[in-house]
Amino acid sequence: MRLKIFIFLSDLIFLLVSFTIVFLLLFTVEEILEREHIVQLSGFVVIWFLFSYLFNKYETDNVFSIKENSARILKANIMILLTITSALYFFEFSISRPLILGVTGILTVLELITSNVFVLTIKITPCIDQETIGKESIRETVASEEVQHYKPAKELEDKISSFTSPESRDFIFSNIAKADLDETLFVATHTRFNIEHQSDEFQNVVNLKRINHVQRINKLFETINVKLPENGLYIGSVETYQLRKERILKKYPWGINKIAYTIDFIIRRILPKLFFSKSLYFFFTRGRNRVISKAETFGRLYSCGFEIINEEQIGNYLYFAARKVKEPFYDMNPTYGPFIKLRRVGKNGELFNVFKLRTMHPYAEYLQDYIYQKNSLDQGGKFKDDFRVTSLGKIFRKIWLDELPMIFNLLKGDMKLVGVRPISMHYFNLYTEELKEKRTDTKPGLLPPFYLDLPKTLPEIIASELRYLDSYAKSPLKTDFVYFWKIVHNIFIKKARSQ
Repeated sequence: MRLKIFIFLSDLIFLLVSFTIVFLLLFTVEEILEREHIVQLSGFVVIWFLFSYLFNKYETDNVFSIKENSARILKANIMILLTITSALYFFEFSISRPLILGVTGILTVLELITSNVFVLTIKITPCIDQETIGKESIRETVASEEVQHYKPAKELEDKISSFTSPESRDFIFSNIAKADLDETLFVATHTRFNIEHQSDEFQNVVNLKRINHVQRINKLFETINVKLPENGLYIGSVETYQLRKERILKKYPWGINKIAYTIDFIIRRILPKLFFSKSLYFFFTRGRNRVISKAETFGRLYSCGFEIINEEQIGNYLYFAARKVKEPFYDMNPTYGPFIKLRRVGKNGELFNVFKLRTMHPYAEYLQDYIYQKNSLDQGGKFKDDFRVTSLGKIFRKIWLDELPMIFNLLKGDMKLVGVRPISMHYFNLYTEELKEKRTDTKPGLLPPFYLDLPKTLPEIIASELRYLDSYAKSPLKTDFVYFWKIVHNIFIKKARSQ
């Protein structure tokens, strides 16, 4: 908090200095003291600080690099300038345009110079905002560059207990061996800087800040991965979208809570996923207070080289313990929108992109092993109790709307009309060697033999696909013709459906 007050007061001084310089250049001393100019100064000050706050200009999480710091200031000042000039145009306020441009330009230069000197000379440790973790609140701290490492173990436990709930504290210490406490890094940070600039490697990393406020989640996870040895542990927390929904519905009276949740749903869950609003959303919010599902959280962890070994809901948060098992998979093009590309095994065992409508949360594809270990397979070869599937996705799957984009794969020649369904490498590895070999001899299809035989178990699915592939090897055209009409009959007459 002291850092934010310092930045605010510095900005106020710079604003007065900028106004003084521009006034002296444009007006005489007598003119400066006129009531009109005093009103202009007062109005400009109010607008400047109001929009500086709205555009997160005084957020201190990203003051650790010149690039991020400069971008933060420039974005905010450009938006402020556009807002003020737009107000002048539409509402015809009487204020000098050279005055606005001059003050904004000088103030921006002063802010960039002083703040970047601050970045280069002052070292800041993780800032812990006044925020609740479980039931207790965390007090903000600003200390030296090195994150304080409490020794011996008893002192550490007492310190952690002072700003976490008993339940979250118990979760943390139940997953960390007492012998590893002296090799555990405890931070409360939204930025990877506070992990990246640690000189030592740690056996465990515990972040007391939930990941909803992290601007670049994968970058933070990847940095933690680098700092940990093989089998090192990362403990964190998240407010999932379901827990957020429950919190909002409980917070307001009945009726109002539905309206509040609907507005929150549109702003926080729809706008970040639409191609025309995604950039604007993250520009204004910088990823703060994002809504993220359990599937996306765990999927990101798995993509960054972790596996979940423990999870527990404590209060409004989901706590997790993740173990490092490999290096991160740097996914440079993650998909968030309604249309997705999934890697599937095709002819000759080559992987190709299958186009579909999204029915799962982002990063859900990285959780196939996790879901299989937890739930195994349900009837029809689908995962049982698959929390990765969204509510809308379940509807899409029932009417096959999610598979319509695969027509593009048909036109490209990656798939044919009738054939075994395109599957992921995880599913492919569950099959017998015989079926793997026969599957890769031909292209997958839009209409799989599943809808003719309606198998319920994995062995039945394997037997069904083997029958089709053996028949297709002997008579391709006849087999596909017979299967096509029988599948169409089952779908439209018998209402056959995949689970």
